[in-house]
Amino acid sequence: MSSSLRALQSRHQAWCSFRDIAHATRSLAASRRSRWAGHAQRSGEHLAWVWALAKLLPAPPRPQLRPKILVGIGTDLGLCGRLNPLVADAFLRRRAELKPALSVAIGERLGQVLDEHGLLAEGPAQIAYESAPVSPAAVLELAERLELSLAKLGLQEAQLDLVAAVSEDAGVPDVRCEPSLPAALEGDVRAVEAQLYRERRVLSDLAAGRESVLALLRHARLAHAFCRAQVVESAVRWTVMHRAHEGAQRRIGEQELELRRLRQEEITQEMLDVVAGRGIGV
Repeated sequence: MSSSLRALQSRHQAWCSFRDIAHATRSLAASRRSRWAGHAQRSGEHLAWVWALAKLLPAPPRPQLRPKILVGIGTDLGLCGRLNPLVADAFLRRRAELKPALSVAIGERLGQVLDEHGLLAEGPAQIAYESAPVSPAAVLELAERLELSLAKLGLQEAQLDLVAAVSEDAGVPDVRCEPSLPAALEGDVRAVEAQLYRERRVLSDLAAGRESVLALLRHARLAHAFCRAQVVESAVRWTVMHRAHEGAQRRIGEQELELRRLRQEEITQEMLDVVAGRGIGV
């Protein structure tokens, strides 16, 4: 076997391994996208109810400017294109505009991008880093940690601004800042309000639990934004790995044609050598 044939076989095996990895990652991303889409649907329904409930809160006797907290939702995993850089850019722009009392970056990959901007140098009182939760239960635990941080800082009335991917098109994520309710849920909120209006007498002492309702609203918004972001992340990763799989498949096809050609050349050469050897013997 010639050295060129051995080298091509080695490259062919490497590409086959890469194709198999891309296929497995693509399948995992599809499964993950489906699972988180279900979570996003349920968290959206919950958010609609909590938002409608919060609208029943009476205005404070002395309207005051509520402090802001900013949360950027990125990823722990790679292979999702420019998602994290896009989130980081939007997060930094909104942070400069808002000057929040607390900034939180979710996702190790997002943290790495933000660290390139020297954000850690501003100190832990200004920014907190969190790993991305891996389940709805972990999302709620994250929300609880956020509430503890707000309580320590005396920010129970804080308003939440979220920076996250809300959709994707052909593997390109749409990253937005949402200071309020997602537009897609406005119809759900109106439907809930119609039900709550009939039961409003039961909620007559709602003002006494104002801080609890606001905390619940932050929980619901964070959970819905994170679940939706996970759907987008998985969709982007599926697109990236689908392209990688298709590219590897094409490369493997080209290499197999080249392998057949080289093998045929070796066989032909061996036959010619045999024939030439017999001719010499005669």
